[in-house]
Amino acid sequence: MKKEIIVLSGNVGVGKTTLGSIISKSMNIPWISESQIYDSFKYLAATNSKKEKFITQIAFPVNRLAIILSAFYENNHEKRIITERFLWDDLIFYKVWDSIYGFDRDPFYGCLNETLCQLCNIFFIKTIYLKCDIEIIENRVLSRNKLDDYQFTKEIISKIENEYKFEIKKSPDHIWAILDVSKLDMYDKKSMFKFENIFNDIINSNVPVVNWAEWV
Repeated sequence: MKKEIIVLSGNVGVGKTTLGSIISKSMNIPWISESQIYDSFKYLAATNSKKEKFITQIAFPVNRLAIILSAFYENNHEKRIITERFLWDDLIFYKVWDSIYGFDRDPFYGCLNETLCQLCNIFFIKTIYLKCDIEIIENRVLSRNKLDDYQFTKEIISKIENEYKFEIKKSPDHIWAILDVSKLDMYDKKSMFKFENIFNDIINSNVPVVNWAEWV
């Protein structure tokens, strides 16, 4: 039986990190956060050099993959792990950065796609897209002044959202399920209990449930 990589996918600020850490504890699934992958490259992302930003983004998916594979190696009894974003998400974010910084990475996109296809033969990758109203995302991100390696302005947030919509429409087979978290209250026990039950049903399903977008 293939081991599973459960991926929480979606725009910045939808709640991937918060929900991932909560779900991993309640379901006892090893959790790999974006910060574990990002920490190795913070010193590069903090600079203004276009070349170093490019190198950082090239190295990012490589480090992500290494950490995920290491997690399976260290926990070889585990059936699945849960993480936020994966190679498909990297492609989406890179297209947005490239449109802003003028990088030309078509060959690299091809390599990421090929790697993702090869991994699908080894692992069962279940990508769950967390859908959220764009106004909620913007308010959430801008209110906390989220600064990673780039400034997430309203323009960039919208570009990312549009890129996700385009890619999901173009390649729906990348998605296992869509969950609308616009009305999810992570501080309300009943709301979270409902979410955890639905999430559990989704990851234990043997078939994609992409049309399961409305549950609130």
